[in-house]
Amino acid sequence: MGLINDRTAISTMFAVIVLSTACFGVVLLLLGVLKWGRYTQLIPYPVVGGFLAGVGMMMLSATIEFLSGVTLTVHSLSQFLSWEISLRWLPSLIAASLCIGR
Repeated sequence: MGLINDRTAISTMFAVIVLSTACFGVVLLLLGVLKWGRYTQLIPYPVVGGFLAGVGMMMLSATIEFLSGVTLTVHSLSQFLSWEISLRWLPSLIAASLCIGR
């Protein structure tokens, strides 16, 4: 057993998510109240694109790990592509493909 049990880890993660969301909301509120929204135009598109790509990769990685139960690395690729694990994530991939194709 590690130093932190599961209950403490989940409580800590939840607190961090709530606090970061509240802080971000306050920042957006201040930008709106102070009429500083026009300064967001000064952020270069490659910065915004890189940020969104990073968030997308994190979401994809978390989704793959959630669906398959395997952390996807070069070494675990054979386990991820095994028939048992494929049956966990393949239906979601098919459903997502059908939704995108609409």
